[in-house]
Amino acid sequence: MIVIDGSQLEGGGQILRNAAALAAITRTAVRITNIRAGRKKPGLAAQHLAGMQLIERVCSGRLAGGLVGSTEVSLTPGDLACGLYEADTRTAGSCTLLAQAALPCLMFAQPSPQLVIKGGTDADMAPPGDYLTHVLAPMLRHLLGISLTVGLRRRGFFPRGGGIMHVDVTALQADQTLPPINLQNRGEVLWVDVRTFGAGAFHHDTADVLAECAVRELQLMLGDALDIRVHAVRETPATAVDSGAGVMLVAHCSSGCILGASNKAAKGVPLSAVASIAAHELASVLQSGACVDQWMQDQLILYMALAAGTSFLMCEEPSLHTRTAMVVAESLLPTSFTVTSPPTSGSPNLWMVTCKGAATKPATPL
Repeated sequence: MIVIDGSQLEGGGQILRNAAALAAITRTAVRITNIRAGRKKPGLAAQHLAGMQLIERVCSGRLAGGLVGSTEVSLTPGDLACGLYEADTRTAGSCTLLAQAALPCLMFAQPSPQLVIKGGTDADMAPPGDYLTHVLAPMLRHLLGISLTVGLRRRGFFPRGGGIMHVDVTALQADQTLPPINLQNRGEVLWVDVRTFGAGAFHHDTADVLAECAVRELQLMLGDALDIRVHAVRETPATAVDSGAGVMLVAHCSSGCILGASNKAAKGVPLSAVASIAAHELASVLQSGACVDQWMQDQLILYMALAAGTSFLMCEEPSLHTRTAMVVAESLLPTSFTVTSPPTSGSPNLWMVTCKGAATKPATPL
């Protein structure tokens, strides 16, 4: 059994998600200690437990210590099994983080697993459901050549949650591996989607106001010639539980790279400021020349580690989440990462992450 210190580096739920996913894929028993030791409320929260229990079911495994507040858990995986899986945080815990935990496992669970996730689609400290739908899923399809469909069926907000997302995957064949990822040149920005929504108690024109503000900010920072496509939606009681509003900006590039930035409305914050924060975040990463945004950076690490061959990722300085993902991957797979900083102080602040992948194939059933 491999032991992973859950307090190292980023020290949060990401260690749980990545360690459990890789353990399930490689059928390696793992124990995670000191879970979220540095957090205000250490141990498993409800959404972390929901993610661990989901992976336990997908890999026909056995989870020990699976209780809210637990600071140590162990997972003994069995066979990854195809099926229709459901995970419910029963709170406004992030649907997107649950999907990120399960998605690598589903790619190795032949032939076509499905996942239904319930919880918060627009949660704090996590990418929104729109990011999974419009950025992560199409990027993985482009990079890995997989069949992956994500649908945001209903939005759910703090405190009740109630959102619903569906994920459908066609898994790898028995002798198949993931291809290496090659992200060394972002290319030109072709267009930017501005996706906004308003629901519940928010004024009926909230989505339109957010879109107008975002367009204005993007044009100021990136130029009037930028092709901007607006998708503003007023949600109904059938498509959203309770009240919420937000903006998702998605840049499509000539290389196939897709980068995103988002923000959600908050009490007392002008809609213009909500849109401006997202616009500045997107403009900043586009002006840097990086191939990925801040959310995508660490999410690709597991796929690079699992893939065959050598992968390359050109990004802004690797975040603590990204470096943590590398350490966990190297603990569970025969893989290695190299991080190269910009050559001179005057050059663009772009870093290269290189990975010699493990060429992992779906495990033969026991």
